[in-house]
Parts: sequence; C-alpha cells; structure tokens
Amino acid sequence: MTVSEITLAEVKNRLRIDYDTDDTTVSALMAAARAMIRDRTGRTDAEIDEFPQAYHLFMCICQHMYDSNDLTCSDTHLDRAAQCIINQMMTAEVVLA
Repeated sequence: MTVSEITLAEVKNRLRIDYDTDDTTVSALMAAARAMIRDRTGRTDAEIDEFPQAYHLFMCICQHMYDSNDLTCSDTHLDRAAQCIINQMMTAEVVLA
C-alpha cells in the first residue's frame, strides 16, 4: 500500500480512534505527515509512493503527532526505524514508471 492510498479510516484504526469527533484533527495530521515526509526526504508524492516502507514512516509520524497533540515532529522524536526510512528515502534512486 502506498502513502497516497492511506485512508482516514486506516489512520484512525492505527491510532485506535473509534469515534468521528477527531476526524478533522486526524485529517490535518495526515496532511502534516505527508508534508513532513516530502520536506525531510526531498521527494514528491509520486516518488514517496515508490517506497513500500513509507507506509510505516507515515503511520509513525501520525502516531507521534496525535500522541503529542502537535502538528510538528522533529527527526529526534521519531523511532530509529522511522529515521532509517527517512535516510533511505533521501539517498535511494527512484525510477518512476
């Protein structure tokens, strides 16, 4: 699954949210997470979708932002796996079909 295919329902499931009152907040988290991945990796949305591990990164960022109630997230707040994924995405070559 690619980052662009991740739905609000999937993120809510990951965050263990079973009510609709936070939908606007979760949607904002999703947009902020996508922007952070683009900013940190220098990749476009299409390039990000070429990395299967970007799904995990996106979910980790959403989780951190939701838990901290903050739409920002520095690399130091991410777990080591997420930091490694960012590094891989920054340095890997991507050939778009």
